[in-house]
Amino acid sequence: MPKIPHRCSRCFTRKALKYHWKTYPKPVLCSNCGYDRFYIDKTRLKRKGTKNCSCGAYHYPHRRGSGECMYGNNPLGINNSVDPGDPRLSEEDRKALLEDLGIEEDEEMPF
Repeated sequence: MPKIPHRCSRCFTRKALKYHWKTYPKPVLCSNCGYDRFYIDKTRLKRKGTKNCSCGAYHYPHRRGSGECMYGNNPLGINNSVDPGDPRLSEEDRKALLEDLGIEEDEEMPF
């Protein structure tokens, strides 16, 4: 069962609860200010889940386009620090990177 996103009515701190805050026998307290009133965060409830990326820049699934991810936001559409010869890249990601750079597999790499 997915958790329901709530916000504190006083300090607006986010808190994910398994059930609606009124159904708990003991009052649920805000971890930031200690207030016991919450409301359901409707914008977080409508939000779609993020897609995980496994491009090889990190050894764990991560948010696509973050940090050293090869799908980062830069003018070339790739992260400049990713080397096509990096052993951490999978074969599929290496081919996609070479394709983004416009290099044939047999050509000499310009860097």
